[in-house]
Amino acid sequence: RRMHGVEPGTDIPLDQAIDFYAPAARPVILGAVQACIEQGTPWDLELQFINAQGKPLWTHSQGVAEWADGKVVMVSGTFQDITERKQLEAELAEQQAQFRAVFDHAPVGISLSVNKQLQLVNAEHARITGVPVEKSREAGIFDRATHPEDHTRQMVEARKFIKGETDHYTVEKRYLHPDGRVQWAELTSRFFPGPLKSDKWIVTTVTDIDGRKQ
Repeated sequence: RRMHGVEPGTDIPLDQAIDFYAPAARPVILGAVQACIEQGTPWDLELQFINAQGKPLWTHSQGVAEWADGKVVMVSGTFQDITERKQLEAELAEQQAQFRAVFDHAPVGISLSVNKQLQLVNAEHARITGVPVEKSREAGIFDRATHPEDHTRQMVEARKFIKGETDHYTVEKRYLHPDGRVQWAELTSRFFPGPLKSDKWIVTTVTDIDGRKQ
């Protein structure tokens, strides 16, 4: 009754209850209820709802049939207000979209590793390193793409970083592209605490310094 926005003690017949659903949701819930009554098919739906006070809600509705003598004699279930969860999901989706827009179109190469496992790289990272996004998780791919003269120098700094002797390191290095081109870049890796205490995030940026080197 609270979710429907009606007074305590108010009866809500089934047909009236369905009328509280948003217009686009009514045929969905009506079809689900009819299928449960006629065939015993359970339902589990998240649908928009407008209560008697005109307040829009998101609801989670579940229903199951109870049988006797081979026919459905009762339908029971649950009806839950999930408006807050839906609002949080929408906010999260917007934040993720904003993050992807910044990440994908950033003018520097960016990669994210969690517990030493590479998770994300952007398009500029692929352009500078010469390693396509789809191949970026291949073991040793960035070692092979690094100029041999720069690899040893980078590993000295990287080992200190991995051991926790420093929270970041920066090197200038060359990437060897498959077409034979040599690309100069400045690489910086930095530790960040992840959402879980056990997580260690590494954000690496690579900046194109080819023009400066030339």
